[in-house]
Amino acid sequence: MLTNAQFSQFLKVSNYKPAHPENFLKHWVNNTPPQGQENHPVIWITLDDARAYARWAGKRLPTEAEWQWAAQNGPKATAYPWGTAYDSTLVNTGQWKNTTPVTQFEKGKTQLGLYDMTGNVWQLTESERTDGY
Repeated sequence: MLTNAQFSQFLKVSNYKPAHPENFLKHWVNNTPPQGQENHPVIWITLDDARAYARWAGKRLPTEAEWQWAAQNGPKATAYPWGTAYDSTLVNTGQWKNTTPVTQFEKGKTQLGLYDMTGNVWQLTESERTDGY
């Protein structure tokens, strides 16, 4: 999960400018993440912004299938990142007013150590669809 702090570092080093600046990081104040939200997931970016960060970091966005595979613990195919039974104490499903820090739910991460694969914010993947899905 990409944090505000990581995205801020990317912006400082790369001088990246979004193609569509109208809502870009509209929750930031003076081009800085809100105080205390440095470790929260970055929001108000587009797919192109996420792709730019990934290229800068020498990575790429996962496909939808890759993301799903990782979220379900690979070949174990668990229903949730933490296992087979739903537990609302392991995920931000909107019970907080805002996003939560990426590492807040230690027991909610996948067996591979991936945080926030369920809840908190929508995930961006490389898979684009034209069928409305």
